[in-house]
Formats: sequence, C-alpha cells, structure tokens
Amino acid sequence: MDAVTRLRRVLFELLIRRPVIVCLLSLFYVFAAIAGGTGSTGPKRGLLIAVMAAIPAAGLSAVATERLVRYAASAGALGIPRHVDTLRAAQIMLFLLLVAFPWLVAIGHDAPWVSAAALLIGGSAAGTLLVGRGLLVALLIPTVWVMNAAFGPPEHWLAWSAVHYLVLAGSLAAYWRWMKLPVRVESAAPTIQVVYSDAGHEESEADMDAAGNVKPAKFAEAVRRQDAYVAAAVRGVGDGQLSPAGLALGLGFWSGTAWRAVVISAAVGILLVAAAREHYFLRQPKAVYFGLCMLAAFLALSRVSTIVQWWKRSSAEQGLLLLTPRWPSREMLKGVFLVTMARVQVGSAVGWIAISAVLLGLGWIDVNEAAYGALYVLATSLVACSYLWVALGSREVKEWQLSAIATALLTVAGVAMFQFGSSLGTLYRAAGAAACLLPPMISFAIFRLRPLQFPANPRSRKTET
Repeated sequence: MDAVTRLRRVLFELLIRRPVIVCLLSLFYVFAAIAGGTGSTGPKRGLLIAVMAAIPAAGLSAVATERLVRYAASAGALGIPRHVDTLRAAQIMLFLLLVAFPWLVAIGHDAPWVSAAALLIGGSAAGTLLVGRGLLVALLIPTVWVMNAAFGPPEHWLAWSAVHYLVLAGSLAAYWRWMKLPVRVESAAPTIQVVYSDAGHEESEADMDAAGNVKPAKFAEAVRRQDAYVAAAVRGVGDGQLSPAGLALGLGFWSGTAWRAVVISAAVGILLVAAAREHYFLRQPKAVYFGLCMLAAFLALSRVSTIVQWWKRSSAEQGLLLLTPRWPSREMLKGVFLVTMARVQVGSAVGWIAISAVLLGLGWIDVNEAAYGALYVLATSLVACSYLWVALGSREVKEWQLSAIATALLTVAGVAMFQFGSSLGTLYRAAGAAACLLPPMISFAIFRLRPLQFPANPRSRKTET
C-alpha cells in the first residue's frame, strides 16, 4: 500500500466513518458558499464565511481527535510501525482542509486576515481540546463574562487586534498539543496491556500498580467498577434474557448515562441563557437556547451513531455471541436494539427537558419556542434511529449508506418547511411534517420486516497493494 492510499484511508477513518454527522456539519459549508455568492461585498461577508466555516471545523476537529486518540492507542498496543507518521500527515491534511482552505476563501472575500485566522484556528483548536481538555473550553464562558463586565459588549472588545493575536497564540498552543497526541498516546497505550498480561511478572498488587503508573486505590476502584458492570450486564443471559447493557458489553461500547455530566451540562446551559439575557454573552438568549437544543440533538445522534460503528466493527465477536447458550433469537434481539437506542439518548433528552422546563418556568422562552426546540431534538433523533434501522435491516455493511444521508437532508428541509411555512399555508407545513416522518417510518418498516443482520456482514473490499 503506497503512502497516498494509506493517508486517504486514515482521513476516511477520522472524518467520514460517521457520514450523518459529517453531512449535517457540512451544511454550514453550504451556507458559507451561499453567503459568499450573494449579498454585498466587503469585510462583513468575508467574516460571515469564516464564522460559517469555523463551526463545522470545531465539530469535525472534535470527531477526528476522538478517533485519532483511539487509533493511536490501538497502534501502540499492537506495535504497528510508522503509524505516528501516517497520523501526523493526516493531521496536517485536516488542518489544510478545515482551516487553511476556508481562510483563503474568507480573505478572498475581503475578510481581515487576522480576524479570519483567529475565528478558524480558534474554532478548530477548541474542537481538539474538547477531547481530554473540555474544562479549558468551559472556562471560556466565565472569561467572556469578565471581559463583558470590564470592557463592555462583545462586539467592542472582540474587534481588538490584541484579542485576535491572543486567540491565535492560544490556538497554536492547542494545535501543538494536538500534533503531539499520537506520540503520547501511542507510547502510553501499551502500559495497561503490559500490566494485565503480566508481561513484567509482577509479584504483588503494588508492583502491578507501579507498572501501570496508577495509584493503588484508583486501580482497585476501577477494577471494582468494571467487575460490577460486567456482572450486571451478563445477569440473565443464562436464562435467555439479554439486557441492553449486555448487548453493549458484547459489542464493546457503553450504553449508560453519565448523570453527573448531564446535570453539569444543564446547569451550564441555563447559565448561558441567563448571561445572554443580561447581555454578557451574545445578547441573543433565544439563539443560545436553540443552539443548546441543537447540541442536545447532536449528542443523541452521536450516541446512536456509536452503536452503528461498534456493530460494524465487531462482526467476529457477534459470531461468537451467537454460539452462547440460550442466545436470544433475532426477533428478540431487535427489541433489545430498540431499547438500547432509546437508552443511549436518555441523557441528551433529560438535559434538554431540564433546560426547557426551567426556562419556561422563568418565562425566558415561550411555548412555541420550546416546541420548535423539541422539533429539532426529535427530528435529529429520528434521523439517528433511521440510520441504525436501515443498517440492521440491510443485507451487508456498506461504507456509505446513501439512505441515511438522504434522510438527513430531507429532515433538514422538512424542519425548515414546518417552522417557516406557517405563513404559506397548512399544506406547506404538512409537507414539511411528511418529509420529517416518512423516511423514519420507511426505515422502521425495513427494520421490522427484514431479517436482522447479526452478525454484521461486511462487504468485501478489493485488496490493495
């Protein structure tokens, strides 16, 4: 396999393995292209293009970083040679695609080059920090509040050149950390495998803790939690009763909910809306609320997409699971998949409901705005479920599931028609509702009527040399 083919595959794994998420984020590039081709020329249009490109750059950078860490850890554990060089080349290509090229387009439309660079590099760097350094991104919220209290509205101090250069400096530091991630993760990954495999022939628990570079109490607590989780997940399997936790354990992912993170996220979301009402942050409380709705929808989509990815990559493990005594039938397994799909989205739904209920109680949003927020969350959840339903009902695993992309685009158009079509008549809104509901209904019918693809049947690839 030559270097170009290897780099192409790595880029594909980092970005396009979740086509629905990539498709939704790419819509911002479509809006940027529309903004670039319409309206009056000038710096404002160039900055609008930079803003529209910075949003997907942050999301795609976060997705790529999460997968980069995972692949670097696997490469370190398996001892794959030259993996760091390939990942570093992929990182450079990601920077060119997500930051450098949109920056050239923005300054080509008269955007100030420093401002456009601060927007794009800052957004992408924030996305890389969300994996492992999310607290640093959260600290930006009180920083904005302090700056607003000290220097006035954001549009005043955000125009300072000193702020732009400060953002550039911090973003370059974040990128330096990001470029070092493959080496750090790959070198640290074998440690825990060495401990568990007893490769060093440690004679005591203290020696194992030292080899694994962990504190004894922390290691013991991790082992206890792991044992408790496995015991709860496999309970009932011998009697033919498979739980969603058991299915998740068999496929290799976690189906639970981090309730502490849900509570913290809901509190931060309410504080963001409060700051917007007091003109400390963006000055658009309703826009902030709708942004929180989209974030909750995106998290639900990501959790369901995780099921699809682990189902695709665990074909061999699924074949072994079928040999388990009293393994449920495929019809019963369909019900377990449905419950698992609902379970992984509980955290996002509860967080959105808590934020909406508090804001409704305080009178900061009205019922119609809460209803539109529910529309965003529900429509995205249906897109995610449709993606999994069609995948499980197909004859083989496909690299690109065009039906999922078509469902996502139809849902976006349907939501827009339903929300903004009230002035055009009831028929227009009915067409929007049909565009949102018909694809998931067809996908669910495929899932119910077709045999469950378990184990996953990956399509054979042409051997490349």
